Amino acid sequence: MISCTEFVPLYSDFFTYLDDFGGHAEVEKYWAYVSEHRLGDKNNPLALISFLEREDDPFVGARKYWGHTLKEEKTDKESLVDLERGFSYSHMRRCPSKGKLIECKHITPYYDYCGHCEAIFRPLLARYGLGYEMDLTDCAKAECRSLLYRLGDRPSEDELADDGKMQYDEMKAEDNEYYHPGFHISCDIALRYCGELFGDEGVRAFLAKHTRNYYAPVIERVREGGVPALVEWIREYYAVERMADAVTVEELADGVRISAHRDPALEFMKQMNHTPCRNHAERTRTVLATVCEDCGLEFEMQDLGEDGSCSYTVKERRK
Repeated sequence: MISCTEFVPLYSDFFTYLDDFGGHAEVEKYWAYVSEHRLGDKNNPLALISFLEREDDPFVGARKYWGHTLKEEKTDKESLVDLERGFSYSHMRRCPSKGKLIECKHITPYYDYCGHCEAIFRPLLARYGLGYEMDLTDCAKAECRSLLYRLGDRPSEDELADDGKMQYDEMKAEDNEYYHPGFHISCDIALRYCGELFGDEGVRAFLAKHTRNYYAPVIERVREGGVPALVEWIREYYAVERMADAVTVEELADGVRISAHRDPALEFMKQMNHTPCRNHAERTRTVLATVCEDCGLEFEMQDLGEDGSCSYTVKERRK
């Protein structure tokens, strides 16, 4: 029940969760984990390392990786590129991730949310001879600047000025749709790390806390509308994931039985050769159970298969 379009708030909440546990140093440990296990996963054809290794020139590979990823994230940016020297200077005019956090008025983003970008990319790029620097001066406005270059040949500030000789690239948000299924793997890695650090109960505790934080408007909506409102939200989730036909709803005397024969996250992970963590199912079970609990509904999971198929009932709580 956490779609790929709603991963960013979970990411931010997990940073806060780790910071509350062990301070910023604990968050930095997680960022190093993400760099190695997400960006550095050679089994995943869409991971950064796969792009870097497919090209004779890692600089070209890095540009192709961001070209694919940022398009799916509905990014708005412009870049000046020197293909011969091997550097690009980019201005992110509207970061889709930080922008989403700013737009969610009912949540408080992690104070150093934008710090994760340089932290996860820089170590891996350095192993392939590339430098990566970010200017986060305007990150509070969902705006930033970044420089990608070959180590040992960093361009000077004067060389970054637009002299009309460099290639100009532009990506407009309105030209693309915000749909980045890669975030399903990012979410799974977050839950895996959470489980390694806090155990199974810790995963459920984090997801329950995140649900009450980010999905507060959903909880209010279901409190007011009851079971029909919950069903509407569940259908919206599958529609966003382009699997509207995967879910069926059976009316019961005092509620509904909901069944799904496909799981969008698991299907994408399988395509990317990613093995889901053992707590993957809590993305469905804990999130739904928490919403129902806070709305006075009875939730019971009857079946939850390894393939992501599931069946559960939601009923009005007996008085």
